[in-house]
Amino acid sequence: MLSAPSVAGTLRASAVLLLSIAAAAPTAAQQASSLPEAWIDHLDWRSVGPANMGGRVTSIAVNPHDSSEYWIGMATGGVLHTTNRGVTYEHQFDAESTASVGSIAVSKSNPDVVWVGSGESNPRNSVSWGHGAFKSTDGGKTWKNMGLKDTFQIGVVKIHPEDENVVYVGALGRLWGDCENRGLYKTTDGGETWEKVLYVDDKTGIIDMRLDPQNPDTMIVATYERQRDGFDTNDPAKKWGEGSGLHKSTDGGKTWKELRNGLPSGTLGRIGLDYSASEPGVVWAVIESDRITQEPENAAWMGLRGENAEVGARVTSVEKDGPADEAGLQEGDIVILMAGQTVHSWNDMQAEIRKHLAGQTIGVVVSRNRERVEMDVTFRTRPSEEEDGGRQGRRGPAEETTPAAEDAPPPPGPFHLGLGGQVANVQDQQGPDGHEYGGVYRSADGGESWTRINSLNPRPMYYSRIYVDPSDGEKVYVLGTQLHKSMDGGETFTSNGHDREVHVDHHAMWINPADGRNMILGNDGGIYVTFDRMGEWDHHNHMALGQFYQVEADATRDYKVYGGLQDNGSWGGPQRVANNSGPVNSDWFNIGGGDGFVVRVDPNDPNQIYGESQNGYTYRVNLETGEQGSIRARPPRGERYRFNWNTPFILSPHNSQVYYSAGNHVFRSPDKGNGLTAISPEITRTDRGAATALHESPAREGVIYVGTDDGALWMTPDHGKTWIDLYDPPAEEEPAQEEAAEADASEADAPAAEAPAAPNTPLDGNWTGEAKHEEIPEGQGGFTMALRVDEQGRVRGTMTTDFGESSVSDGKFDAENNSVRFRFSNDMMSGIVTGKIAENSMTGQIDAGPGMILLDFTAKRDAPRGPRAGARGAAREGGGGQGRGNFQGRDISELPPEVQERIRQRQAQGGGQAGFAGRGGARMRGEAQAEGSARGLADHMGEHRFHVSSIQASQHNAERVYITLDGHRSNDDLPHVFRSDDMGRTWTSLTENLPDMAGSARVIVEDYENQDVLFLGTEFGAWASIDRGATWTRINNDDLPTVPVHDFKLHKLTGELIAGTHGRSIWIVDVSTLRQLSAEAMEERAKLYQPEEAMIWKRARSAGSSGTRRFVGENPSGGAPIRYSLGARARSVELWITDIRGETIWEAEEAPTTQGLHEFRWNLRAAASGGRRWSPPVPAGQYLVNLKVDGNTQTQILEVIAED
Repeated sequence: MLSAPSVAGTLRASAVLLLSIAAAAPTAAQQASSLPEAWIDHLDWRSVGPANMGGRVTSIAVNPHDSSEYWIGMATGGVLHTTNRGVTYEHQFDAESTASVGSIAVSKSNPDVVWVGSGESNPRNSVSWGHGAFKSTDGGKTWKNMGLKDTFQIGVVKIHPEDENVVYVGALGRLWGDCENRGLYKTTDGGETWEKVLYVDDKTGIIDMRLDPQNPDTMIVATYERQRDGFDTNDPAKKWGEGSGLHKSTDGGKTWKELRNGLPSGTLGRIGLDYSASEPGVVWAVIESDRITQEPENAAWMGLRGENAEVGARVTSVEKDGPADEAGLQEGDIVILMAGQTVHSWNDMQAEIRKHLAGQTIGVVVSRNRERVEMDVTFRTRPSEEEDGGRQGRRGPAEETTPAAEDAPPPPGPFHLGLGGQVANVQDQQGPDGHEYGGVYRSADGGESWTRINSLNPRPMYYSRIYVDPSDGEKVYVLGTQLHKSMDGGETFTSNGHDREVHVDHHAMWINPADGRNMILGNDGGIYVTFDRMGEWDHHNHMALGQFYQVEADATRDYKVYGGLQDNGSWGGPQRVANNSGPVNSDWFNIGGGDGFVVRVDPNDPNQIYGESQNGYTYRVNLETGEQGSIRARPPRGERYRFNWNTPFILSPHNSQVYYSAGNHVFRSPDKGNGLTAISPEITRTDRGAATALHESPAREGVIYVGTDDGALWMTPDHGKTWIDLYDPPAEEEPAQEEAAEADASEADAPAAEAPAAPNTPLDGNWTGEAKHEEIPEGQGGFTMALRVDEQGRVRGTMTTDFGESSVSDGKFDAENNSVRFRFSNDMMSGIVTGKIAENSMTGQIDAGPGMILLDFTAKRDAPRGPRAGARGAAREGGGGQGRGNFQGRDISELPPEVQERIRQRQAQGGGQAGFAGRGGARMRGEAQAEGSARGLADHMGEHRFHVSSIQASQHNAERVYITLDGHRSNDDLPHVFRSDDMGRTWTSLTENLPDMAGSARVIVEDYENQDVLFLGTEFGAWASIDRGATWTRINNDDLPTVPVHDFKLHKLTGELIAGTHGRSIWIVDVSTLRQLSAEAMEERAKLYQPEEAMIWKRARSAGSSGTRRFVGENPSGGAPIRYSLGARARSVELWITDIRGETIWEAEEAPTTQGLHEFRWNLRAAASGGRRWSPPVPAGQYLVNLKVDGNTQTQILEVIAED
């Protein structure tokens, strides 16, 4: 049997064969397209920005002979090119099949030859993918695909410096599954043919490669074994593997040897490389090890926490019965000497401790109440998980402590930098085997042997880039969240490569070989340039490269657009301005930080904005009053809520005060997010799943659909009282039914959820806190804690921050002093919380570990809640015993009329009901399918359960709903689009003529006027259908570039479609004519289309210019577009406009008579007369558009409105 990847590969190969056979004739699907491309030429997309932030930069290539010319590769924004050091840029990759760039290279022997390896190599959750290697022979003006299309993601491209025809492409391969198209490919004929010269296995690809500057036939290649799973977590599921390593060839790739001397002996992860051009044979590497952040097994442990004192280190807490406690150290002591060495700071004290081993005894001198106190401390090993109930965290390799989760990384160790990274300059504190823990390595013999120089390795999976100044080997730079630099050959690194004005998260750098002070830096915020070695940076923020996840608009005519961006927060701005030709950066305003996602605007109040950052941290802000608040569902004691990286939330189309969101439950608030409670049982299929799509039917209140990242899809017809499985309802005769019914019956008699018990200690309860620090913007330090003291006196619970939810461990509550101390950790960060409680208030500090800032915080305990009307109650009520009613334990009369009728029809056919045993015992109900009925989702998808990327309930038909499924996280990058006409019971696939190259389906929206018109956003473009999804036409035209289209918004007052792209910011297009098109309309001999209302806008005085190097968006074209179509060539065509008196005020000159769609734009002025060049705008009112074709006349009314 073929595996899924094999089937996909076979299908792709078959498609290529069919296309080659049928090259001379269109396919049946193409012939059946209802919307020919010629009929969409009138769609003129306009870019409105913003350009304040750039998208993620992945690669930089500079002309070796002219440093003013360079190319920038973007994660999803294509290729930028400049010939004047960035004063201006041009987009050079807009029309290719992908917008994702992994690597760019320019030939030294012929700078007109430029190569792009497509498919970003950073394995983050929002990564896109490519279609092989592209080559340009004219400096990027035109491109040709040179094959390797199934490599998916490319880590590196290198061109032989003396022969432009010799090119190496390092294929990283598919991120979500195995593939054989990985490895190092070489061509000697400019890409006409390829040879795979290095291959490890189908799990391991090439992440980096360097040619020896002294001998380009000698090269070192870094291989990388990594893989993501189906969930949007920060780290890949596999960050290191047996295939990762370094390989060297000295004969142009004919033979290879693996390099291991001096490198970690364990399993490796991502590796970055660079040669020192000024030092022959010197190579640098930043290497990830599976022991990253950890300490030796026999490391000294003292059992205390501390902070900097004016002189020395102040003890802030002492572990009971630990070495410090037994020696007599007390909270408040100031340590001034250890082992005879002066202690200047808390970091000094930690460094001194790490010089020793468990079992050793040293002398310690402290200042206590201004008196000198001496004592001896005997170090011990840190307690293991078994000894302390799992509170301490692991020290050694992953496989030594969690055999049940072999691929899981260890918890952050004492040397963590956050996000899986390792701090700098502690190489002397990790013991004699410190090289085992990864970091910065140097080889002086071409890679034959290595020495660890520094412990630094920031978030390896996302960065792992190291650069050496070509003119000075002592200057070394490591990219990370911060920009790390060393001026002493790597011995010490600082993280002050830039100030707070420069965006974080760095991925690419170029250092001028002729002047090391000149650098180009690429990060998640775009492009930066320095000419004084990082003293000052110039941000090139004049290209719209924003990576939007979602887009929104208010409901006014002169509307603002909003959206959330990857690592750039959430922003709003005008779609047009009166004082310029288009919006500029200063017109945009920030509404929230972090990674931005969903933004909603109250349709009844354009100032009421809702936004969110990662993992469901939702907020609201009123732009007029300044009122703001946090929105978060709080679980009852003993439960835990989960939220996706991109959490869905909506405002009810029937009442904008009603707010819904979804995680592993669906939540509802009747008051703008206040009092948010669960209205569903557990909706996911796994312990990690969470909702990704949520929609309420505009046609029927209370009909809500929700989909998850692990392939669940549910609908409630009655505000959450009943939940129906829409994905794979089990057949009635399946054995699971009887068990489910019994379980439902038992749940029907279960008592309702009880209110949380009164607090047993001053700590018990839910706390809402805020951390304060000068580096944290006001209002962005919020967190929550759900804490309790168990029977053994240990603190249990969770702590939730913008970095996700963390489990509490190593927790102790001191009842005598009302103080608490606990550890928190997740895959992004960890730290220690210490606090003191006074009634319902807590004050304290958060210590995030070495190299991190110490935060003060205050917190308030929430009042105990009453009985919770939430998920469990809903599940029991909706899924109770059979004796309580005729449908899921309820009277049919309680349900909406259409649902009642469907149930009666179903029962009359002998159908019935079947229970669905949800994960963890939660019960939800699904309808059995009648034999011979339309296909259910399970029939379409087989065993696949894909991420539900969007849901659109029809506003024209209460029974109709559309969904898109995104399978790329399951290693399936084909589009999956479905329509149901019976509230989700059966489905029709809508991908008949969608090509595979459209990529994953991201979003679908239905037009608000024409139920047959749909818009679809996919990984590589925008699509429209005028036949309810039977056929599709790509509508990018020449304006909208190839780019992932993540979201759409239709604006009802202007007739425009707003696209949120993940790589080129926001684009807008007028689709008012498109919604009037149909097969019948296009066949009519002549048709005059109803124009949208035309607006006469006031002009404002021009704003001051910020200079010539700036972004200026596009206002909508002025006037009124007048469009007509001809089904066949006409003999004569006349087009004119009359006022209410019947007088002609405008007429078209030489109206086209050819078949197709034609457009004129009336400037809302009468024809000039009396020698005047211009006439004033016409008065507001109604005008008549007239079309006369071969003697037959049609008319349409045009409404002209003047701005107040």
